[in-house]
Amino acid sequence: MASPTPKPSPQIPLAKTPTTTILSYSRLFLGTSFLLAPQLTASLFQFPIPASMAILARMFGIRDVVLGDLLLTAETEREKKRLLLGNMLVDLGDLAVVLWALGQGRMGVVPAGVIGGGAAVFVGLGLAGWKGF
Repeated sequence: MASPTPKPSPQIPLAKTPTTTILSYSRLFLGTSFLLAPQLTASLFQFPIPASMAILARMFGIRDVVLGDLLLTAETEREKKRLLLGNMLVDLGDLAVVLWALGQGRMGVVPAGVIGGGAAVFVGLGLAGWKGF
């Protein structure tokens, strides 16, 4: 007699887990802030930028809005996994650039700590979300 097939354990859809939701909405909030008020948002990170450089901050903002929205609206586990990986790679790249700028003396310790720390937190959220696989 064949044994019954075990039922798969119920899993919370990844996009609905607290860590990926926090990561998604944090990216949406941060990105929107940089889009709408780049100089104010940058100054909150102790990294004031001149008006002529606001376009670069807005470019950073749109990147985060897109990443946050894609992760929030991903439908399949494969999409979610790839988006988490993409989010983490972007944040690791940000962290590497911040460390390089700090080492070159092009960024102060406080803004490097705030911006690099934020990137590290986003990597941590991505890793926490990744554990669902």
